[in-house]
Amino acid sequence: MALSKYAGKTVKFKSDYQLKLWYTIENENGTTTAYQNPQFTGPFYFPEINTEYQYIKITNTSGYSWVYGSWSMRCCIATSHNSSESLIFPTNPPAGVNKTKVTICTISPNAEEDALLELFLDEASDVVDLIESGSYESIYTNRIVRFTSDEWSEDLLPFVGTITGSFYFPDFDETRTSLTFSYEKVGDSLRTVVRAEPPGKLDTKWDGWLYPQAIDGERKTNAKQCIIKSNEVSSSALDVFFDNCAEVVPSPYVVTDIALYDIAEAIREKTGSSSAFSFPQGYADAIAGFRENTTQLHEIMNKTIVNLNDRYVTAIPDASPLFANVSSLKTVNLPACSSVGNHDFMLCSNLQTVELSSCQSLGNGAFFCCYSLESVSLPMCTRVASEAFMSCSSLSNIDLTSALTIGTGAFVDCTNLEFANIEHCSHIMDRAFSNCISLSTVNAKMCSTVQPNAFTGAGITHIMLNNCNFIAPAAFNNCQSLYEVALASCNFIGSLAFASCSILSFLYVLSTSVATLEHSNALAGTRIARGYSSGELIPKTPWICGFVVPDELYSAYCSAENWSYYSYAILSLAFAREYYVPHYFPTPPWEVV
Repeated sequence: MALSKYAGKTVKFKSDYQLKLWYTIENENGTTTAYQNPQFTGPFYFPEINTEYQYIKITNTSGYSWVYGSWSMRCCIATSHNSSESLIFPTNPPAGVNKTKVTICTISPNAEEDALLELFLDEASDVVDLIESGSYESIYTNRIVRFTSDEWSEDLLPFVGTITGSFYFPDFDETRTSLTFSYEKVGDSLRTVVRAEPPGKLDTKWDGWLYPQAIDGERKTNAKQCIIKSNEVSSSALDVFFDNCAEVVPSPYVVTDIALYDIAEAIREKTGSSSAFSFPQGYADAIAGFRENTTQLHEIMNKTIVNLNDRYVTAIPDASPLFANVSSLKTVNLPACSSVGNHDFMLCSNLQTVELSSCQSLGNGAFFCCYSLESVSLPMCTRVASEAFMSCSSLSNIDLTSALTIGTGAFVDCTNLEFANIEHCSHIMDRAFSNCISLSTVNAKMCSTVQPNAFTGAGITHIMLNNCNFIAPAAFNNCQSLYEVALASCNFIGSLAFASCSILSFLYVLSTSVATLEHSNALAGTRIARGYSSGELIPKTPWICGFVVPDELYSAYCSAENWSYYSYAILSLAFAREYYVPHYFPTPPWEVV
């Protein structure tokens, strides 16, 4: 059957209108049927008393018509007119009769067409809107809100009616002009239901259901986000709705003077794109395309984007740099993001903190020359590409516990970097930490190769490389603070590997076979090469500094090519054990191997 013209409507009863005792309905065959004291089937919701009656019935006593609400077919008529527990009509009864508690009724949104009911409501009531209307500027205008509640809020009752405005739903790339508030009954409870109207595009298959988001754990809608585009809406009730049922998304971008939706519209206009994009994931793609066509976006972004902070962004594409040189950007927090593309945040001069707890890959130059960047958390990142953090001169520490590769020049000129946790890294590429003059400690126990100039000019004081089998030429060249190095399984040390490390006093080479020393200049300019005293460490033997090698390989090292040049500084492990005094290593290197 068709829905009643009053379905979902709210009516206000006229205060003293007297009803007919008989209602006459014309039948389809031309005959008429008269009804006395009719009863109507609902349900009918009375928001003033937060009560729903399944039936209402007209009765007549002493010349007056009365309307009562009832839960059952047997009408619940009050025992006297002085009782108004279920009295509905009239709202202004004769003297001596209590006034009714209700003046307003909402008809079920699923009410079927009923000529008799409509005759009654036509005579006895006027359609009203319980939501107070008027021009209102919402505090949520131009903000993204995400619906959070799967349970209805009592604070929304008795909201029944319509709020008009311009509401953009990025999940469906649709704008709708009103939100309708009605109710439904679940068990003995009533709850507010909110839908976006009018119906949207056919291809979305979205009926506009907005709230509650789920019922009994079953997801009812995919419309998880909304942006109020217009400055004014028709009712302050909108803020009450969002206060109770949604949260402001901290971004993805905190916007100061332009709506994100307007940026998206500008992107469409400039690129001529008519295709939908999902927000916020697809927003990055749209920006990339827009940036190729105009400089306007960059001007907008420089004024507006402060925080990049969203739990749903899963990747920033490897396309045109999205946020490069955006001077207003201060924080990046993308806990679900798995990858960042090439140069995406380069030259963001005011960027201070980065949280990418799920990121597995950083592209080339991803944070190149972010001079204000202080802290980075990348516990899941396995690949840091070339120059990813080059010249981030304020960066003090980096958590890369899962990194397998540190790319070429990844941290070049990070002059404030003090600690790098790269415990599981296998490959440290060329110039990876070059000129990190404050870098005193590196945890790289699992590293297998250190490439040329990887630590040239770095401030490290000691390093233990338990699994490293290859030290490339000039890998630690000019590390002026480097005092001791432990190589548990190294097979190759390149030319100039430790050259100009002026205070290098101990090099533990503990592999089970003699390591290849490419050239005798590998330790040129070190304390070991000069044979200087290290009496501050071992008072009993003030002349000791040198290479520590396994006892069984002592003679072999003394005669091996290029090692023989330093035969005066080769020490057996037994000798080192006897005179060892801890300095930087908390545990003797041979006990760790």
